[in-house]
Amino acid sequence: MGKNNLTPSQLTAFFLASMVAPALINLSALFFAAMGRGSWIGILAISVASLFLLLLFYAIIKKAGFPSVHMVWQELLGNRLGKAVCFLLSLYLLFLATIVLRSFIYAINVYYLPHTPMVIVAALLILPPIAIAYFGARSMGHASQFIYFFILIFFAFLIIAKKNYQVSSIFPLLEADPQIIVKNLLPLCFTSCTLFGCFYLFPLTTNRKRIPHSIFAYSVIGVFVLLASYCIGLAYFGDIFSKMSLPFYHIDTTHKGRILERLDILYMMIVLPLFGLYLSFWFSQLIESQRQIFPTFAEQHNGWITVIWALAVVVLSVYPSLDHGIWPIYSMSNTINLIAAGILSISYLIYILKRRRKFS
Repeated sequence: MGKNNLTPSQLTAFFLASMVAPALINLSALFFAAMGRGSWIGILAISVASLFLLLLFYAIIKKAGFPSVHMVWQELLGNRLGKAVCFLLSLYLLFLATIVLRSFIYAINVYYLPHTPMVIVAALLILPPIAIAYFGARSMGHASQFIYFFILIFFAFLIIAKKNYQVSSIFPLLEADPQIIVKNLLPLCFTSCTLFGCFYLFPLTTNRKRIPHSIFAYSVIGVFVLLASYCIGLAYFGDIFSKMSLPFYHIDTTHKGRILERLDILYMMIVLPLFGLYLSFWFSQLIESQRQIFPTFAEQHNGWITVIWALAVVVLSVYPSLDHGIWPIYSMSNTINLIAAGILSISYLIYILKRRRKFS
């Protein structure tokens, strides 16, 4: 098995890495701020719709013969134009990695290291993704499987603080405005990462008949984690949950125990690896796309390519000022991810038709 291959179980973990990190940090609070007590409906609606879309994209990619994105565009537009389009997609992957790293830096600067220069924090945070991307997608698959351990530990910490929960705060469940829910589905589409990333990851997966099982496992675990974090946050904070930028950090800060007296420190020890896996989800796909576009050069200079793109991520995540915060960019990226996924699905369909005519 090559270093750029994923097993179906690693694919599940890879997908979860892109969703569980924001879910356990502040995604559930964003849902409550946007949709109120109808957030659980929005979460379920997005999860079900994404499940069907992932299965549809799998069927399309399977029908095409599991070609890479680079192969599809090269077939449709020729060698040079195909590489140009794939390079533009690589720049978009760079943008996604950048906004993820920027959100990391914000959390650390605000809550832990307010006087440390952002560039130093960014340089330290990018080191694990560099190592993972350098050794290929399979190494990312192995690293992502730690996500299950982090989920268990995270909820164990939250269970410790259970005496402060007010379950009545979760109700009423049906107090929701359908128009508000529908309006915020696209900006809060937390599965847009996998809907876009699946076109890069499905062709790298071995034992492809089990990919649908990976999709179902990802959907079930993902929706459980997000719904659980939403219910716990609402039970602890009540209506002020919507105003919390890092809610579960505050839960662990306010809890004082005899043995585990500083849960906030332990919380950050769990969150940092989750952040790293989330960043690696995009950064490893960025480096893999370069290997496909420039195979000979990438094979000879794999280390330099990884380092140069990492420097680009660090610089772009630190120096542009964000006057309106990271949330508008995050919501915009979710919408763009869905548009990009739609464009890629159409390109695969055209590829199928072109190949069928070619061999008929």
